[in-house]
Amino acid sequence: MLTIYLIRHAQSANNAMADQTDRLADPPLTELGREQTQHLAAYLGKGDSRDLDADFRSGYSTRRGVTSFGITHLYCSAMHRALQTAQPVGRAIGVTPEIWLELHEVGGVYLDVNNGRNSQPGKTRLEIETEFAGFTIPEAFTPDGWWGLKRAYEEREQALVRAQLVADNLRQRATSDDVVALVTHGTFSDRLLKVLLGQSDVYSFFYMLYNTSITRLDFLDEKRLLVRYINRIDHLPAELMS
Repeated sequence: MLTIYLIRHAQSANNAMADQTDRLADPPLTELGREQTQHLAAYLGKGDSRDLDADFRSGYSTRRGVTSFGITHLYCSAMHRALQTAQPVGRAIGVTPEIWLELHEVGGVYLDVNNGRNSQPGKTRLEIETEFAGFTIPEAFTPDGWWGLKRAYEEREQALVRAQLVADNLRQRATSDDVVALVTHGTFSDRLLKVLLGQSDVYSFFYMLYNTSITRLDFLDEKRLLVRYINRIDHLPAELMS
């Protein structure tokens, strides 16, 4: 059974802006966001997962009595805020973070300029190797920035196709014993959840996920999913919620 922990990145500089007209193309974490990552990492590394062995048909459950999430694979997007979130998590759980390019936020790396959207390059391989030493970087990573200036703003239908590709990849691993953590973004997580759950009317409602929230999904088989929980933030004290 494949277990997925879908994790939203910690608070970014853009998240903390009331006025989004000055948004950054690839914002870093805020100080509050960095504190959130430490709580997230400690929780995933040592905390009580609070999960039960439960039969979804009858509701019968027993306490698992484990204090580790048992994550075997840690993937993150190439955006700065996701990389910064994944770094302490990888250290805490002893798993090397691996960049999965398709986990980026909807739209890509861009700036709003004169009522248009101008693409920005994103982090280069050298920048990531310098700041995030040890991360696994895909071969497709271009030396002049993983997004690139020639790449256009990603429209929402294109993002939905990308979410389907990620979902298909995960379904192919449905019968494995992998425990996969995906450090990604709010809007992309919304799209991925809808694709995985077969919700076709994707734009009439939205999954609101807090910074560093954890959502757990278990594959019962290639076609069926068990939704354990959505948007859990047990690891954060109230003053760090955002």
